[in-house]
Amino acid sequence: MKNIFNKRAFFRTVLFLVILVALLQIVSQIMVRLSDEEGKHNVRMRNYIYTDLIGQEKDTIDVIVTGDSEAVADWTPLRAWEQQGFTSFPAAMPAFWMTEMLPMVRLSFRTQKPKVLLFETNMLFSYTDPIKGTVKIAQSEIRNRLMIFRFHNIWKHVISPLPEQDSLWKSFRVRTEVVPPKNLNKYMKPSSEKRKICPMNLLIFDQLVKLCRKNGVQLVLYSTAAPKNYGMRKHNTLTELAERYGLTYIDLNTQVDQVGINWQTDSLDMGDHMNLSGAQKVTAYLADRLKEAVPDLPDHRADEKYSDWSEQAEAYDAAIADDLKEIRGE
Repeated sequence: MKNIFNKRAFFRTVLFLVILVALLQIVSQIMVRLSDEEGKHNVRMRNYIYTDLIGQEKDTIDVIVTGDSEAVADWTPLRAWEQQGFTSFPAAMPAFWMTEMLPMVRLSFRTQKPKVLLFETNMLFSYTDPIKGTVKIAQSEIRNRLMIFRFHNIWKHVISPLPEQDSLWKSFRVRTEVVPPKNLNKYMKPSSEKRKICPMNLLIFDQLVKLCRKNGVQLVLYSTAAPKNYGMRKHNTLTELAERYGLTYIDLNTQVDQVGINWQTDSLDMGDHMNLSGAQKVTAYLADRLKEAVPDLPDHRADEKYSDWSEQAEAYDAAIADDLKEIRGE
């Protein structure tokens, strides 16, 4: 008799958990739709990129770009579209940690089949505690599976909306401020020294490499031109890391002239991030390099299915034309 009650209790517990998970999934979908319908103005800044990512039409993105604020500032998808005709999405955030990046890449692979993951390398050099990092990855994975935990506070902003945000162009935010670096004397000064990457970040990176290979995605590393963040020590470490895994590595800090960077006009904040002018140059250069590294990247510019990209690119060019002239003094 006792066994019967134990079995009943077990099945009731299992049934309760199944119903709970199902309800959480349903509410999560409602939250995702609400966040989309209400727009970015009712979504916390750190979550808007998830709204954009989930909202992309399935299997339409050729290149996923990930990284911290460096990638946010320097990659403009519509410029890449004009340059080479492939679609892209910046799955990147300011102060992005490796522990957040890996779950986001997994999330992107659930709805997209990109040919390339373009990885901006600056976040590799932030320290990640092994225990806290493991917990953070688990939390992010749960939030990405059950979006109610990511958008749970959206009701607050429906009642009291957040301030109006800048318009986005395929998730790229235009920044027009110009603050040149003060001193470039030590920038990329020759050195044989290396900058250490913490063990936890190396472990996460290894998982990223395996994830990309499992999904048939080519991982390409790049370091944006940023005197405040890069030097030869990081370059040496990243060159060695890329060679170890057989990856393409593009360091724009060693190719400033080829990119066409003018530090008097293209820096947003003293050589930390690119402004609109710098982002236009960086994206165009990287788009060409990606096409060289991955020749089968498609060109959709003549494909009617992607006509909205051409339309938005035209609108984008018109919107930024005066800003670019003012920034560059033309």
